[in-house]
Amino acid sequence: MTPDGTTSDCFQYHLNSLDHEVISTSFFINSKKANISITIYEIDEAFGDWRYIDRMEIREVVENENIEIGNTFRNWIKSRQPNRMIKLEIKDLFSYKPLDSREVLNSAPHFEVTVFKPNQFVDGKSNCDGCCITPFYVNFTEIGWNDWILYPPGFWGNYCSGSCNEKSDDNYEIMKSLVTDQSLIPKPTCAPNYYGSIDIIIALSSVDIRRTRAHGMRALSCSCL
Repeated sequence: MTPDGTTSDCFQYHLNSLDHEVISTSFFINSKKANISITIYEIDEAFGDWRYIDRMEIREVVENENIEIGNTFRNWIKSRQPNRMIKLEIKDLFSYKPLDSREVLNSAPHFEVTVFKPNQFVDGKSNCDGCCITPFYVNFTEIGWNDWILYPPGFWGNYCSGSCNEKSDDNYEIMKSLVTDQSLIPKPTCAPNYYGSIDIIIALSSVDIRRTRAHGMRALSCSCL
């Protein structure tokens, strides 16, 4: 998702409605400068108020540095207000001098949104044949983890199931072509080939509460591997 318009360090985006669960939303910055801090705000266009979203530091020039703002994006979708104005406050990490975004950015920031599309069911049966992803919700209260995982209450972990009688994953076919004795290669099985992360708030103690990102927690797609 790229901005519809820009004004100096402000970028306006138009959000389309989504029919599926938002798994993650990454805000990408393509910077040509290092040793900078970027604070991201949302601007209330009616009143001009700034609302802090997050802050990132760029220590070296890396193409498409990104930060996860999934919770903020989900709230935007729920509010049903399609237009959003984002302001970037960019400063030098050492001198704290404000920098113009036009001198720092190679291109306008953009969003990449990952959504979960569970298998559709018709008359109680899945319309997915073969190797498919199956929705599975993990409830932290039910497994007794809600005493230290404060948010979210749970997540869609999902799992893969189904047969692999037809075309296999490209990686499996490559591996198969490299082995002389084909009997040494196990038959492909239905397994996750792409994982997603979740942002969680955890309590290490009554005075130590942290936000962290747990990687590889949810299966997003499946393949015969």
